[in-house]
Amino acid sequence: MSSFELISAFLLDLVLGDPPRLPHPVRWMGRLIGISERGLRSWAVTPGTERAAGVLLAVGVTGMVYGISAGLIWIFHRAHPLLGSLVMIYL
Repeated sequence: MSSFELISAFLLDLVLGDPPRLPHPVRWMGRLIGISERGLRSWAVTPGTERAAGVLLAVGVTGMVYGISAGLIWIFHRAHPLLGSLVMIYL
């Protein structure tokens, strides 16, 4: 990520925040966490399995979000470097 992309992403977040009507990555991550947590809680019945479920949730959501974001940036960057930069700034 270049300095331009980082500063642009920061300024965009200051201006827009987390808009309720626009598709926003943070809102998507929140939904993914909610869905995953409900599923994992169904089998986490002891303190040990709760800890394992928490680790699985943290690693799984982080890995999934990273993989999807990196994939989208790569795809759009292959189409045109400017598109890749715009997607990176948005995400």
